[in-house]
Amino acid sequence: MMSLSRNFLPIAAALALTAAVLPQAGACFMQSPLPVQVWADHIEVEITDLVAVKKYHCVFYNPNPQAVVGGECYMEVEPGAQVDNLSLLVDGKETKAEILDVEKAKEVFAEILREGGSPALLEFYGSGLIRSQVPTVPPNGKVTVQLQYTMPLKRENGLVRMQMLNTNPKALMQALQSASVRIKIRSAEPVTNVYSPTHEIKIVEAEDADVQVEWSQESYLPKTPFVFYFAVSEDPLGANAWCHREGGEAGFFMLRVAPALSKAEELAPVARDVVFCVDTSGSMVEEGLIEQAKAALRHGIEGLREGDRFDVITFGTEARSLSEGRLLDVTADTKARALGHVDRLGARGGTAIQEALTLALSRFREDGDRLRLLLFLTDGRPSIGERDPDLLLRAIETANAKKVRIFAFGVGNEVNTYLLDNLARGHGGETAYVLPSEKIDDKVRPFFAKLSSPVLTDVKVQIEGVDSDEIYPKSIPDLFLGSPITLFGRYEGQGNAVVTLTGRSGGEERTFRYTLPFPGAEPRNDFVPRLWAGRAVGYLLDAIRRGGENRELVDEVVRLAKRYGIVTPYTSYLLVQDVVNGGLAAAEGEVRKKAEAHLGAGRSVEAPAAGASPKLVEEAERFGRFRNQSGADGFFYFEQADRELAAAGGSGSAMSVMRYIGAKTFYLSGDVWYDSVYEPEKHKDLRALKVGDDSYFRLIAEKPGMAKYLALGAVVVEFEGVFYKVEPRAEEKR
Repeated sequence: MMSLSRNFLPIAAALALTAAVLPQAGACFMQSPLPVQVWADHIEVEITDLVAVKKYHCVFYNPNPQAVVGGECYMEVEPGAQVDNLSLLVDGKETKAEILDVEKAKEVFAEILREGGSPALLEFYGSGLIRSQVPTVPPNGKVTVQLQYTMPLKRENGLVRMQMLNTNPKALMQALQSASVRIKIRSAEPVTNVYSPTHEIKIVEAEDADVQVEWSQESYLPKTPFVFYFAVSEDPLGANAWCHREGGEAGFFMLRVAPALSKAEELAPVARDVVFCVDTSGSMVEEGLIEQAKAALRHGIEGLREGDRFDVITFGTEARSLSEGRLLDVTADTKARALGHVDRLGARGGTAIQEALTLALSRFREDGDRLRLLLFLTDGRPSIGERDPDLLLRAIETANAKKVRIFAFGVGNEVNTYLLDNLARGHGGETAYVLPSEKIDDKVRPFFAKLSSPVLTDVKVQIEGVDSDEIYPKSIPDLFLGSPITLFGRYEGQGNAVVTLTGRSGGEERTFRYTLPFPGAEPRNDFVPRLWAGRAVGYLLDAIRRGGENRELVDEVVRLAKRYGIVTPYTSYLLVQDVVNGGLAAAEGEVRKKAEAHLGAGRSVEAPAAGASPKLVEEAERFGRFRNQSGADGFFYFEQADRELAAAGGSGSAMSVMRYIGAKTFYLSGDVWYDSVYEPEKHKDLRALKVGDDSYFRLIAEKPGMAKYLALGAVVVEFEGVFYKVEPRAEEKR
């Protein structure tokens, strides 16, 4: 008997498919009599002026004591792709390959499903296929399939899109041993807006490319395909809009502004005034925190450049300054002096936060267009001077007349998260928390790197030609080299809109204008609604945490979190409760309860009860990662869901109870996956289908956009205003 396996996931069937990871939409599956495990996937792409050479290396492992003979391998190709110079090797030997167009590929999918194959295969419905033979996979052995081809890339609305590593998360629930992607781009035009909404990519220097992008992971559990974008622009700043709009509703957009990587010299770097304000109280001696803080401080000082000015404030029972009442110009001598000062630091005394921040803010001067940054690191709560968080925040607001941007780092379990969150938020910065199990330098170093090259400050954005609202973040950050500005919003109307960006660079006001399309219908870019919802939920939770209970805010958090699968420390009920049949009352109560607990503990002047603070710090740390998410890495939302599942006492992956498919979210209740917009009391008229029936195949043929949802198997889903209930085959029911 044959079986469907994606990493040992058997389904009894007359015909079996072993799915792996490969080509353009990055998938490969094999018709074979025994299951074969996908072991590793490695992809290399070289792009020269919009012509791509793609190389795929996929390793299969046969866990069976006997050889797998006579496998037929199908590799997915994106619709519309023009494939040239195709070569396919199986264990180094060239193998004949046949390209099937989309219509022929649909026949293959239907035939496999009719003969008992898994609906999970519908993940790839609508794509073309490359078909080849894999004669033998040895017992307990591996076989490597290598595919290479050349194809032209399309640029639409200024953007080039690529997709790969389409590993079908509906069926694959075991990790690959390893996976990686490396993309080299060579372009006559400057490259800008290098971006992945699905994976945490790195841009690295390469002698033989204008831009090199890398991603890799060991023990990789695929959740989404790897999606990658880049743009080219002759402007020193490139701007692009990703829009998604379906069903006659208001559209969603993501606007992203990034310096062209090869034209950064046209944007004069902004000179910086930087004050490091570091806690050296007695508690910092515990767990070696003082040595970690000193290492982070050294890194920050070494990153200062000519033209910057700086000071170092340390505080315990009282605050002390490295300088004598003024900022120091950055020279080799002043940096050496500061590093020597850091070497001599020790930990002792209380925690005089008010005195330290007041002294640090007094160092800044009203001096032209310099960017003023205060980097504040503490492991405790104020014990000397003003201790009430609200009064302390008010005092700092008064002291910060020069609009210094404050970045706060909380270390350990005793920090006042309410104080630090509001300190950073109220002064144009961000917050990060370092738990006892983490290293300070690992958390602080990325902030220093980001803040090292400011190119545009006091940024404002105006959109004309469409009606835009619900834009996040509400306060637009400064633009740094390597750290684009990303805005999310909704829009009504359609057509070309004029986006005007203004800011200050090199002491001058700069204006940039872009004409960008905001379409009336756009089914692509279906990651944008979830990223917008994540920002909206973060903003609403901030408002709840600042102002206490508000029924309208809580209701909106619950609605958005459920629909888009936004899991935060306040909405982890999505993973541990039956959100399909459980109603919203319990969810609303949990959001209020957690927000009030954080608010109350943070505002308390006294130290919290033993054991209360670590939990709040951990939640604030997780929420901080959520709130500060730039949208550059949409992979974040499932990673966040996994963390919240673990924090709620669960195990495994959040994928076991929640799935993202395009802009939709599905929750598992019993053995059925439910569309997040489904409400049992409201949606009683369901069109019934059964996997493999004639009506099932007719629906797929008439509405191919349904296929990716039907890949879930037993599912209730809304499509074009109709709710469908799909039941599994009798032999697949549990």
